Amino acid sequence: MGVCMKKNNPLVYIVEGETEKKLIQSIKNEFIFPGKIYVRNLVQVKSIETLVRLIQNNSYVVIVFDTDINEIKAVENLSKNIKLLKKLKNVKEIILIPQRLNLEDELIFSSSIIKIKEFTKSKSNTEFKKDFLTITDLNVLKRIREINFDIDKFWNRNADNLYDRFENESRLIKKT
Repeated sequence: MGVCMKKNNPLVYIVEGETEKKLIQSIKNEFIFPGKIYVRNLVQVKSIETLVRLIQNNSYVVIVFDTDINEIKAVENLSKNIKLLKKLKNVKEIILIPQRLNLEDELIFSSSIIKIKEFTKSKSNTEFKKDFLTITDLNVLKRIREINFDIDKFWNRNADNLYDRFENESRLIKKT
């Protein structure tokens, strides 16, 4: 069982985009522990003050971020935001989940699909995000089962670029 659930603390997910939010909403309870989900790209955003006010006392904050923007400035933004969150009295612990390279690559790696368009049965890979956001949570979960999704493979790799300093700690939120 994940560390955060043993202590019964609130769980807060900070994710990069709406597709990550949708996926977490769909797989929480079955594959990962539930929590509030906020969309903020901590790799790009410089100010997280509005987000800070939304975090409950003693929260475990899970940061899910892409590693496809392999630039020093992006890594510095992320580092700065993590440091700021660690200083907050209401944050018990920070759990980092680098996506290698992004959500689409994670889904391909952890399932039987070869191209991301297969997940949504889209006409092209570029239509994936738009199509994914129109699927109901129940149908996302159904589709995940159909593509032989493996939670042990999902979010289990560390970055192999400038983000390699951030250890993947997804095991702490998985129900495996």
